[in-house]
Amino acid sequence: MTKYLAPYLSTRLIYEDVKNLAQDVFYLKANDTKGWVSFKQMIISLSQIQELDKMLRPLYKEHQDLSTGFKNIQKDLEFVVYIRSKFASHTLQGLMNKTFEWRPETISVVSTEHEATPLLLNLFVLETAINTYVNGEGVHKHFESNTDLVYQPDFLRFMEFVDTIVDDSVEYLEGLLAFFAEQVEHVPMDDLGFETWYKAGMTNFQYLRKGKK
Repeated sequence: MTKYLAPYLSTRLIYEDVKNLAQDVFYLKANDTKGWVSFKQMIISLSQIQELDKMLRPLYKEHQDLSTGFKNIQKDLEFVVYIRSKFASHTLQGLMNKTFEWRPETISVVSTEHEATPLLLNLFVLETAINTYVNGEGVHKHFESNTDLVYQPDFLRFMEFVDTIVDDSVEYLEGLLAFFAEQVEHVPMDDLGFETWYKAGMTNFQYLRKGKK
């Protein structure tokens, strides 16, 4: 049972985050600045599914069907992870410079105090990140053309992608949760016992480094 515990916990956390954060995406569809923080966090949470897959790989030999759901969303997740790395969880000078090049009006907007300023700046930087998702020949790897999120058809195209990857990811995570519920026996809190709490009190904490299990 122990081998299932870490991926079970990770799956539950990611599932709850994505499911709840996705409810705020409608703010973006309404061109409301309120949704941007939730959108960025949702991109980060979706990206964690890729890390979850690495955690699940030791189980694939025994449960090959677990990898099927991930393979169905893997390509879209690679795009999501790119957006996370360049836009949602880091601030990159190269992306900022490219935004001023792609969107010269950024120089005007960045120093403007207006309720629409955060919306426009986020749109400009996000679409620049999307447009840099190209192969070695400069061909777009996901969408077929440059993305202009102020242009309604392009905005709807991107939001359709977001809706799809969220729905597919939630379905995948729900399948994992059902699997783990069968593998991990539920232990009522009252049944943990003194020895369990005593061992918990003896926990030796160490700094977690990348790649450490």
